[in-house]
Amino acid sequence: MKRVFLSSLLLVGLTGTAAFAEKWECTFLGQRPDGVLRSQVFVDVNEGRAEAQVFDSLINKMHGAPISARVSADNEKRVTYKWSLKHVAVRRVEAARVNFTLTHLKDTNRAAFFAIAPTLLNDRIGGGAGKTFTVAGSCAPR
Repeated sequence: MKRVFLSSLLLVGLTGTAAFAEKWECTFLGQRPDGVLRSQVFVDVNEGRAEAQVFDSLINKMHGAPISARVSADNEKRVTYKWSLKHVAVRRVEAARVNFTLTHLKDTNRAAFFAIAPTLLNDRIGGGAGKTFTVAGSCAPR
């Protein structure tokens, strides 16, 4: 019985996933492993290009698997992905919600990664007021 279940699960896992048009690995040097912005973000863009799956070590810690991101801009110059995480508590930041934006410039493969915490729940870095985190890096196909 256990073998049948595992075989079925494997079959669903192989056939029930969306097809990805592109896969990217974006790297941001100098990021702390316990910070809001992480040093690597993996992006799998769906065939229709309206959605993507994103994954980094913070998403892994909170969800254990990639999460959906929407493609908010896609033109000749850039593609921008957006997603949110709720109840984020890392290093010096605790926030009810953090909104993430990753923009990949197509011609140079440079990337900009932003996180906005509209309201902080602690006073370790000026609690109450919102905080924006930014870092520059690059993306490469994988």
